[in-house]
Order: sequence, then C-alpha cells, then structure tokens
Amino acid sequence: MALQNGTKIGAELRRSQVLQLKQAGASEQAIAEQLGVSKTQINNDVKRRLAEIRKGDTEAVEQEYTLQKSRYERLLLRWWSQATGPDDTLAARATGIVLDILRRLDTIGGLVPDRPLIQLNQDNRQIIQKESIRIDVGDITEAIAVLRDAGAVRVGSNGHASTIVDGLHTP
Repeated sequence: MALQNGTKIGAELRRSQVLQLKQAGASEQAIAEQLGVSKTQINNDVKRRLAEIRKGDTEAVEQEYTLQKSRYERLLLRWWSQATGPDDTLAARATGIVLDILRRLDTIGGLVPDRPLIQLNQDNRQIIQKESIRIDVGDITEAIAVLRDAGAVRVGSNGHASTIVDGLHTP
C-alpha cells in the first residue's frame, strides 16, 4: 500500500511541476525531456490537473483562460500581417494558421458549443436541439419585449395575469 501511495504522490508532484513549467511558457516536449517522461504523459497530466482545477476553482480557470488567450493573441499578431500581406503563397499558409488560432480562441471563449445547436435530418429539415438554460425574470421580460417588438409573439392579458404570451409566430 505504501508503494502505491508513493507512486500517487509522485504523480501529483509531477503534475504540479508540469503546470508550473507550462505557465512559465515551456513546451510539452521540453517539459517531457526535463522530467524524463513522454510528451503524451505531459499532455495527460495537464488535462487531468486542469479537469480537477475546473471542478471548483473558478479563479484558476480564469487564470488559465487568460494565459491561453494571451498566447493565442500573440500568435495571431505574429501571423496576421502575413495572412493579409501581398505574397499569395505566404498569405495562403498564414491564413490557415490565423483561422486555426481564431477557432481556438472561439473554443476557449465558449463560442463553440459541445455539439451543434442546429442539426439537419435526412430531408435537410432542421432539428431543434432542446437546451435547458437559467435566466433572470428581468431577462425574460426583456426577451419577451424584443420578441413582441419584432412581431414574433403577441402579448396581452387574460384577466388573471398582467401579461401573457399568446404564442410564438414565425415570420
């Protein structure tokens, strides 16, 4: 049992070192060489530690997000001028890199959902995904007003409640 605990403690210490080195800007390959483990092990350590952190430490998540965002933004600045430059060959390569960086920024920023919000069935008809969300009553009131102003819903009174929504009307 003591050996197993020693192995677990060693793995936890390594994971802490890995994150410290990552935050200092070291590559996974450099960290792997320094710690004498595989690059795959470093990648797994980072994923595991970040998953643990994300469960309850919003401040740590915010720090990791800020770090990643700043790294992507630096890369974006590095490649942007080449992607928009006059050399077509260089611009084609740089544009691919810029688009990949933008996708990654969208992903870490939460703009890319886990699964598509809209799907099409075999007849190319839209299947609406049901999502549960939490919003304030003020948000609901504001949303109903926007829908009313757009002509998407009729709002009135039924005599029992001050406001009712008659129904959703698609344009």
